[in-house]
Amino acid sequence: MNFDQLKTFLWVARLGGVRRAAREMNLSQPAISSRISALEDNLGVRLFDRQKNGLVLTKEGILLRSHAEQIERSVSQIKAELTPSEEVKGTLRIGVAETIAQSWLSEFLSALRKRYPKLVVELSVDVSIHLRDQLLSHNMDLVFLMGHYLKATWKILCSRPFD
Repeated sequence: MNFDQLKTFLWVARLGGVRRAAREMNLSQPAISSRISALEDNLGVRLFDRQKNGLVLTKEGILLRSHAEQIERSVSQIKAELTPSEEVKGTLRIGVAETIAQSWLSEFLSALRKRYPKLVVELSVDVSIHLRDQLLSHNMDLVFLMGHYLKATWKILCSRPFD
């Protein structure tokens, strides 16, 4: 059993299907199926039952999901604690939709400033369509969008090779 298999298992469990998990993880369906099959072979149990509306966790799958989520949280915590935050410096260009600026943005910026004190944040508040264009043209590093622009932008970004 390895972390990639567990991560794949979690995506399939959360999304209810191999095809959806493959799309989310940018992998082929056979690669997802192979990871799940290897995990089931390793554990000696079936983790999913096929049903008309997708895959459903078995009793063993439900138990594994709980453990896998705990492992995922632990790995994230390890990365957060061991990444030297004082070394993260530079400028981060963030764009946000007006609704976000008026709701949770100040808490986010406070936490970001506390965690990465040497990071300079350039903030731009605009409508989602303009923010999306700024992100796609690499004028923004991170944007928080509203509405259907989020899904459309994600599809565009996933289809591009990383620079």
